[in-house]
Amino acid sequence: MLLLVVAAALAPYLHATITQRAEVAAARAELAETRAEVAELDLELQRWEDPAFVRQQARERLNLVQPGDEPYKVTGTSPSQQVEADPRAAAAASVREGETDRPWFGDLWESVGAAGRGDAG
Repeated sequence: MLLLVVAAALAPYLHATITQRAEVAAARAELAETRAEVAELDLELQRWEDPAFVRQQARERLNLVQPGDEPYKVTGTSPSQQVEADPRAAAAASVREGETDRPWFGDLWESVGAAGRGDAG
């Protein structure tokens, strides 16, 4: 009976100790994660202190060029998206699919005119 009373009296203290240890372990894990993030940010800061890195980022992000450089801008589609070799076959395929060379507002104007005339379809 005395053992039960002692166990009941110590239970809240044991529970508090276990809870505190879990909190300390979670705080240590968070601290380690934060230190790793700080180290990563320090490396990034060191990269930004390098003038060559800053020039590279300016070229990539802002499309800036150095004096004397000749800028080129590549436009168009990638080789995997290029049209067929025969332009007549591509034009015939687009006509079959209902595509036209007219811009979207031409289609819109035509539909407005058809609606005004009472044409269906």
